Amino acid sequence: MAPSSRKRSGAPTWGLGRSDDKNNIANYLNKFTASTNVDPNEVVARVLGAPKGLIVELRGEIEDVFEGHATGLVHLVAFVLNYGDKPLYNKLIEWVRQNRQRLLNQRVPRYITKRLQAMAEGGCKLLWGDGYVTLSEAECLDVLRLITAVLYAMVRVYDEHGVWHVIGGGSEEGDLYVTFEG
Repeated sequence: MAPSSRKRSGAPTWGLGRSDDKNNIANYLNKFTASTNVDPNEVVARVLGAPKGLIVELRGEIEDVFEGHATGLVHLVAFVLNYGDKPLYNKLIEWVRQNRQRLLNQRVPRYITKRLQAMAEGGCKLLWGDGYVTLSEAECLDVLRLITAVLYAMVRVYDEHGVWHVIGGGSEEGDLYVTFEG
């Protein structure tokens, strides 16, 4: 191998990745391996400011329920809200309500927000526990937006790390479609 272009104390430096040259292939390899050693659950937890345990539980539950089936993000949001009386989803909804301001700062595509507005029209009537829970249109939309912020962040991060895969959708379809296996 040829010495790198940078010299320290007058002596040449030898070997792959020893230079500060930005075109050095080792720099790219190091960045690639560094990003693959990251725990995607930790990344999601950090992005959302959520407890990692909650994210891990939610991910496991979603993967168990939907397995490898393609599912729309909006459908997933409705599913989580409909099962809000179950312990895990209830824990998520409570966390979402407590962290409302933080979650409102998360970016969600406008086409998904429009779809949520259509879903919330007239409010939500949910069968939770032994009775019905009715949310006004504004409350329903608020909860749907907050759940969407969490799930959209999860989809983005897990797709980047090869855990889940975005398989289609967009503004022309009004939803984002995902499979829940790597």
